[in-house]
Amino acid sequence: MTSNKPIPLAFCITELEPGGAERALVNLVVGLDRTEWSPHIYSLMSQPEQDAQFLVERLAEADIPVTYLGIDHPLRLYRALRLCRLLKRQRPALIQSFLFHANLIGCLAGWWANIPVRISGIRVAERRSKWRLRLERQTEAFVSAHVACCHAVAQFSIRKGGLSPEKMHVIRNGVDIERFENASSISRRELGLPDSARILLFVGRLNVQKNPDLLLEAAIPMMKSDTSLHVVLAGDGALRHSLMRRVLDENLASQVHFPGWRSDIPAIMKISDCLVLPSRWEGLPNVVLEAMASRLPVIASDVDGNAEMVESGKTGLLFPPDSPEALRSAISRVLESPGFVHNLAASAQQFVQKEFTPGAVIRNYEDLYRRLLAD
Repeated sequence: MTSNKPIPLAFCITELEPGGAERALVNLVVGLDRTEWSPHIYSLMSQPEQDAQFLVERLAEADIPVTYLGIDHPLRLYRALRLCRLLKRQRPALIQSFLFHANLIGCLAGWWANIPVRISGIRVAERRSKWRLRLERQTEAFVSAHVACCHAVAQFSIRKGGLSPEKMHVIRNGVDIERFENASSISRRELGLPDSARILLFVGRLNVQKNPDLLLEAAIPMMKSDTSLHVVLAGDGALRHSLMRRVLDENLASQVHFPGWRSDIPAIMKISDCLVLPSRWEGLPNVVLEAMASRLPVIASDVDGNAEMVESGKTGLLFPPDSPEALRSAISRVLESPGFVHNLAASAQQFVQKEFTPGAVIRNYEDLYRRLLAD
């Protein structure tokens, strides 16, 4: 820690498609003090498709090297041995991983390569898979510290996952408030929307965890009785085709839109009426913080870290998970109460300005790194 040269750091993540954990990693690495730290990112997967490369482009602009290992299939798991060799060559002082597969492979590879500090990044309360919790517990001896993205995830990992409370740290996500507050609006026509459209926005992976099906279930009766109401599902994932089939079956193709991954989410938020996040389980989703920074009302399921950001009725609305009726009621309240929505959005923005600045997040990580490296 006394050398004048920047300290080499390794970061390992499952992939660099634009999900919440991926954005959190990129925001952290880009924001590090480069006079003190020299980061290198290792992605277990291959480079994202062309339409999902805006995080990759940010890293390139910041001159941060990225290595893709191409472990896109279980039969290619042998490529993890390359990570061991690369870490031996780079000789970082510390490896920080994000997400389950990267935590497992990154920390084991870091142990094999004799990296003195190995940190796992726990981004979600893993309620779906007991075997993942069991593996995390069985390999904890190879981990120096855990960083959970919120208190709910930390407590779940200790209580249900059996991880050591002494190794657990909580560093919450941050949001670039100015980027979202001052964004210019996108043209509705660019998304295939009429000028009079009222927009329910979903941003994230179209998968079981994020539960976009529930938004459709809640919104379909509303769209059929109000043709000005539109749903925008910004993202991609395994449920995309089944969601599209349902939309076609309901004859609502003109009111439900699938723009895929977008780099201009701040601009889309500016034309939307509310953000809806109906997840079955969560960490501390960046998109909620981003909507709050943008003064876009948030409706979120009452799970895990959502409740650490959204105080229902004050900074957003929470509803019981998997309840289309409760979600429909919350949407109606937002659409029908402009005065309430104005106060909600203003309180939400003030909250993130106070509690979730990106500078504080980066300082917290840097302080943790210094403490662990000094031990």
